[in-house]
Amino acid sequence: MIENSYEDAATTESREIDHSQPWEVVIVGGGAAGLSAALILARARRRVLVLDGGEPRNRFAPHLHGMISRDGYSPLQLVEDGRREVRAADGVIETAHVVSVRRLTPAESADADARATPTPTTTTTTTTTTTTTNVTNGAANLGTGTLGTGAAAAAAAANLVTATPGDESALTGIAPARFELTTESGASIRAGRIIVATGIRDELPPIEGLAEHWGRGVVACPYCDGFEARGRAIGVLAGSVPALHKAHLLRAYSDDVTVFTALAGPVPTDDLRALAARGIAVDDRPIARIVSTDGRLTGVALDDGTIVARDVMFVDGRMIALDALLTQLGAQQSDTMAGPWTTVDATFKTTVDGVWAIGNSASPFALVPIAAASGVVAAATINAELVQEDVARALAAWQVAA
Repeated sequence: MIENSYEDAATTESREIDHSQPWEVVIVGGGAAGLSAALILARARRRVLVLDGGEPRNRFAPHLHGMISRDGYSPLQLVEDGRREVRAADGVIETAHVVSVRRLTPAESADADARATPTPTTTTTTTTTTTTTNVTNGAANLGTGTLGTGAAAAAAAANLVTATPGDESALTGIAPARFELTTESGASIRAGRIIVATGIRDELPPIEGLAEHWGRGVVACPYCDGFEARGRAIGVLAGSVPALHKAHLLRAYSDDVTVFTALAGPVPTDDLRALAARGIAVDDRPIARIVSTDGRLTGVALDDGTIVARDVMFVDGRMIALDALLTQLGAQQSDTMAGPWTTVDATFKTTVDGVWAIGNSASPFALVPIAAASGVVAAATINAELVQEDVARALAAWQVAA
């Protein structure tokens, strides 16, 4: 029987972390997406580092919903559980804010590799390896690529250190330095590959009391908090005409739904008719402030002094991608309903070689289960690439010895 060692896992926060050698993978962001990726890579015996600023997007909410086996669970407890599991698999987590990242020049990369790795038995010439990823029926089918045989396989070692044939320990965990990350404290960290999981910052409308109730009486997602609002007086603060869809989603939970449209501007007649047909009230007067009693939201005060009793407010805030690192690396973006967002493929790889974006860094609409799944897909893809490199090193060493 395999024993669960999570309870006995030692934390890495209390010991000095060695950054003298490049990490195979550095993950920036330690929420559900980043920790899921780290867990897969750590369990695959990869040298992986998570750099996390400790400010998950859902830290304001007391519960998360819609995640099987964890419905109603504390978001912060989920992160703590994930950290414990990653550390139990020998992954490393460090509290740090990454302020910049850059790709190393070939000369810098070669110099860093020479300083970080032991003296090899022999070295190979520089070339390139490839990894193929096929997507079938929407599921990532992670391919292993083609290494070839003979001289082609030896050439595929791509600037990677070789060792004595059969000495597998010397052929794994070696990370050619391709990127340099700098933290707020000035620490320099090198990595072979990077996963960005920095997510989103929610920007709320400038209404008095809205931010103070964020995550409790003021929420955003019907799939996350709609069920808990069933049978209650629901308010919807629409920031645009498309956001009226949120009121229709919430109608399933209550027959007392009012949508406040002052921030959305004029509402087309067809939309007004659809709302009326479903029994959803429309109020176009501006909201001045949130009304609360003993810290609990009880309604909204309008500009004309009217107070409309509400138990919960669903807002249409602005989602701002925390994508500074991806921008620094030159990752391309695509248009989404939330504005420009980092472009990724089916494995969550960006347009920058060696860089992945997962969770809300890849999609503004990724709920926690989707964010976690994206981390798994990206990590499995990266590990497939790293295994190819392991094989290339082994073949190169075997051929030299032969």
